[in-house]
Amino acid sequence: MATKQQVIDLNRQHPEWTAPRLARELNCTPSYVHATARRNGLVMPRSRGCQQTRDPEALAALIAFHKHKADIYQRRLNEVTK
Repeated sequence: MATKQQVIDLNRQHPEWTAPRLARELNCTPSYVHATARRNGLVMPRSRGCQQTRDPEALAALIAFHKHKADIYQRRLNEVTK
């Protein structure tokens, strides 16, 4: 079973991956990935939108957006847990 930190780390490495993809890589369920993401303020892309995004520039913009959001949530989390 995957740990919370493994879900967070893999999401940061691959922000374009959906919950089912992360779950396959971590050998856990998509519901565990969704719940972990929700509890930790991670933004997960929707499966359908990612499959339809074939434009490399649009995909790069989506990845940059998710990385930016992840950084904001991590800073907020760090402030709260100080």
